[in-house]
Amino acid sequence: MVIPRESEWFGYYIPGQDKKLYTMYESPLYLQDKLGLKTLNDTGRITFLSSDSDHLQFTEQWFIDNIITKFLQ
Repeated sequence: MVIPRESEWFGYYIPGQDKKLYTMYESPLYLQDKLGLKTLNDTGRITFLSSDSDHLQFTEQWFIDNIITKFLQ
């Protein structure tokens, strides 16, 4: 588990407090392109996946449909 959950997608707390968050698009890593996130996003190479179920208990079919079929074939 990660805290805050937004950090799963490169968001985090605004510095100096622990309530307000920024998104990946507002983060220094993105804006300064330190990890290549902006470049990857600008060229359509970032995909955000989500599941309506418990993220630790996704089904085999969800994995096949969303990972295998889209990215590994």
